[in-house]
Formats: sequence, C-alpha cells, structure tokens
Amino acid sequence: MRAAFVAVIAAALATSSVEAMPAVRTYRGESRYKAVHMEPQEVPPFPNPKDDPEFYSHRYTEDYVSQGYISPRPEWAQRSFDWLGSLASKVGINMATLAKISSPYFSGRPVFEYTTTSTFKFSGFEDDDFAGVGEGKSRSYLGENGTIKFLPNLPEDSGFDYKNDKVRGVNIGNWLLFELWMDSQLSSALNNHAINAPHANPIVDEWTAGLYSDYNWAEHVLTKHFDTWITEQDFIDIKNAGLNHVRIPFPYWSFAEAKGKSAPYLTLNRFDKLIEACGWAKTHGLKVWVDLHGVPGSQNGYDNSGHAGAIHWPNNPSYYSQTQYAYTRLVTLFSQPEWQGTVTAVEAVNEPLATNSQGVKDLIQKYYPWARNEAAKPGGQGDYTSLLMVMHDAFLGLKYWEGFFSERASHRVLLDTHPYYVYGDAEKKKKDSARLREVCAKESQFTRSQGYYPTIAGEIGVNGPNGDRASDRDLAKGPVHFPSGPDYPYSVKYMAFMARNFRTQQYVYEKASGWMVWAWKNRNARDWSYQTGLQYGWIPSNLDDKPYGDDPCDGYRLQDATVSLDSTEVEIYGEEDYY
Repeated sequence: MRAAFVAVIAAALATSSVEAMPAVRTYRGESRYKAVHMEPQEVPPFPNPKDDPEFYSHRYTEDYVSQGYISPRPEWAQRSFDWLGSLASKVGINMATLAKISSPYFSGRPVFEYTTTSTFKFSGFEDDDFAGVGEGKSRSYLGENGTIKFLPNLPEDSGFDYKNDKVRGVNIGNWLLFELWMDSQLSSALNNHAINAPHANPIVDEWTAGLYSDYNWAEHVLTKHFDTWITEQDFIDIKNAGLNHVRIPFPYWSFAEAKGKSAPYLTLNRFDKLIEACGWAKTHGLKVWVDLHGVPGSQNGYDNSGHAGAIHWPNNPSYYSQTQYAYTRLVTLFSQPEWQGTVTAVEAVNEPLATNSQGVKDLIQKYYPWARNEAAKPGGQGDYTSLLMVMHDAFLGLKYWEGFFSERASHRVLLDTHPYYVYGDAEKKKKDSARLREVCAKESQFTRSQGYYPTIAGEIGVNGPNGDRASDRDLAKGPVHFPSGPDYPYSVKYMAFMARNFRTQQYVYEKASGWMVWAWKNRNARDWSYQTGLQYGWIPSNLDDKPYGDDPCDGYRLQDATVSLDSTEVEIYGEEDYY
C-alpha cells in the first residue's frame, strides 16, 4: 500500500496540472540596515503554551484566525491541501499522516521526524574500587598513576549542602532559550521580519525562528536580546534580594556539533553568554544550576523545548546521542576547578513529559543513570567530580522516584519538581483558598521525598490562573502592606493573595530543600515576575520574615482527606556500583 501511495504521489507531482507552491514573503526589511531602523509593528501576545498548547500545535484553527493571531492558509495552499487530501483518501491514507511528511505550509512541521522506536542501553562504567566504600569505611580510591584519591562528600562538596540548607532562587527564563509569551517585544522584532512564511506571525519558538528568519536579522535581534534581557546587574539584584540560586535554561543547539546540519536552530553566542553568567554568579556569590532545557525532537512538545508540537525525543537514536553530547559538554566544563562551588549541578533534561509518552518514560529511566555517571566522571575519565545531577520528576510525581537510585548512588542526585497551580480548567474554577489548600496538601509529599533525595521545587509561580479576576478572591487582605500607589499593576486583593501564596509555598517546599520561582523577569505577565513582585511588595525583600506566623498552612490543611500519590513500581538501579 505504501509503495502504491508513493507511486501515485510521484506521478501526480510529475503532471503539469499540479500548481507550484510559491514561497509567501512577509519580510519587511529590504536590508539589515533598513530593518534595524524600521518601526516595529505590534504582534498580539502569544498565550502561555502550557495553558494553551493548541495554539502552538495547530496554527490554522478558525478561533485563532478570528482573534487575529494568525492569517488563514493562503488560497493556493488550501487548493493544494484539498487536492492532496482527496488523492490521499483514494489510496487509504489519512490526510493528517500525509501532512506529517509534507511541506510546512500544510503541517507546520517542516522536517520529517523519525517515528521508529529504539532500545537504548545503559552505558555506565564499573568502578571496582567503590565496592569497598560504605558507611564507616574509607572514602579513598585508586586514581590514575596509582595515586590515592578521595571521593567527594556529596552533596556538601558541591558547593551547597542540599540536605540541610534551603535553596531560594529564581529561573532566568526567556533568555538563552526564548519563550515569546513572556516578551512581546522580542516576538514583534522576529515576526515583523519573517521570510518565506506560510502565514502571518509564524515564529512561535526557536525552531520557527530559525526556519522563517533572515539569518543576519535574527542574529542582530537575538544577540541584542542576549545582551540586554539579563545583565550582571540582574545577578547583583538577585543576590541583594536574599536569593542564593539561579537556574539557567540552556538549549542543546547552543553546541553546533550537537545541533547537526538539518535542524534550523540558531546557535549564535549562547554558550559564551552562559559562561559569562556563571562568571557573574561566581563574583556575586550565587549558586548555578545549568538546565538542559531543550533537547532534539522535543521532550514535551512545548515551546520551551525549542520546538512546539509533537514529542519526538525518544523516537530517533541520533536525538539521544545529540542529547548525550550536549550534556557531556556541560558537565565536562562545569566540573573544572574554576567552577567548583559555583555551578553545583547540571539538570539532565527539563520537564520530559513522561505522562503523555511511554517512549519518554522508558528513555529517562536509562538516561538518568547515564547522566548521573557522566556528571561523576565526564567521559569516564579523570577524577570523580563534585558535580550533582538534577533529574526532573517527569510529571510522574515524587513518589515514583523513591528508590530509583540506590542509597549509595543517590548522594549525587537532586530531584526537581514543578508544582504549578494555574493550568487546566479545574484550576481556573477554584478560589484562592482552594489553591492554598492544594499547596499545603503537598507538605507530606515533600517531607517524604526529602528522605530519598534533596527535593527542590525548581519552578514555581505565585500568580493565579485567571490573573486579577475579582471573583477568585475569597481571602482577607492580610498583614502584608504594599508600597504607596496608585500605580499598582494589579488590585490590592490580588497582590495580597500572591503575597500569601508565596509564603505558603515557601513554607511547604522548605520542608524539603527549597524552591526557585519562574521567573526573574516577565515583560508580558508581570504577576509571573519575581523582579516586579519585589518592586510592588507581593514578593518579600526579607525571606525570613513570618507575616503569617510559623505555620502558614494552619487552617489550610485538608481534613479527613487523602492526598493521592503515584504508587507505580519502577526499576531500581541498586545493583550497580555507583560513585
């Protein structure tokens, strides 16, 4: 059947009756110089992709056309689309399947992605000397040239005692991997000069930025963004706010060797900026997590992976190899003495969506042990490092990971989870008090998980799912006072809720190893911005104050209710010798 279909398509394309598919040009600048000096036109703000994934995966829906976000499919493309659909139906092929291997004018996915599955092998290495190391025994091992070495005492030797001290930090979002829902200015600068695009405003992520941008223009826009969105002054302000950590999202395509020749991503100077930022952190006494936020094929289908749409990360063996290459480059660099005590950990991958993909679930159970070992000895060579590996819970819940690593292996592992209370219809229907009860219901989960790994809420938000909607407010204003108005960005009651929400989440997550807010800056949604919260007072300048008492969850714990926990069995990697 497939051979017949290919033959029919080939014959049809060879006929003169088939209309050619011209490129649609929306490029506004005749030259780079002219483009720089043109007045940008405003692009409608894009929705948060976690809240509205349909916008990013289906670009031709009538709803978004009517709202002015996108333009209808060009007439010539619609005729071709209908013709191909009719032809496909005659040979028993669904048009959706055909779209996946056709032009971006039809599917929005310009490159055919492999859909085969592969079995990956855990390629760890043995450490004969570690077998003798245990409680009360020597932590020495035989190094190169017969020298006696000592294993690092982790996690303390990483530069931060994650078992006993508390992470208080922020994410540097929309920087080295942009998210256009956070910044309409960047969106406008890119979309106003899109080229060869199938519709207006085609750039929604890093993939489409590479696909529909003039390289010189995109280089100009993005390097300016890298230079201005985050500066050393931001790191000074973060330190002065009483924070001790920054988490820096970083994409695999920052390494040209990892990106390869087929992906349209723009490498530019992202790696240099990452190193510069780590230097600022070192100067100002901040700890850094470098977070591999985007991997080949997308691990979650969100724009924050670099490529919104389908999840293909586990479907192509080369994607796994590219991921390993990028991770190895990071741990090799940041395990060097220059960065010891500043870059404490590298996150293996951000938010792999294992609940929606069995392939992702299978892959991370092999990737995480490999990544842990690679952080210990990059490339399997040299001395043992003091670098930690961060594993995200993949939305499977904290309980899922209990015992995943043996006790001997877990000393190098941090568990990251992202407990948001803003996504989905159910959340949108709740009142503020119900959201606080949700937070407090996680208290026992964090306390329990801390017994297995230092557990950190690596992304949190203090905003409500409906923003400043008066009907959501069912709490008293409370004791927090805000600076003099009247130029508040939100109502006092909404700011009061965010102040209480922040303190409640802080209390719960510090039952484990702490938290990091998403994000330091957000130009579009200021209730997502730590920086703005500091300015107006819903984020405190003194993190040790207790305006709601010693127990902000008092009165908000669920009574006579059972918190649902995932009890799925997982394979335990306890038989390996870990180091």
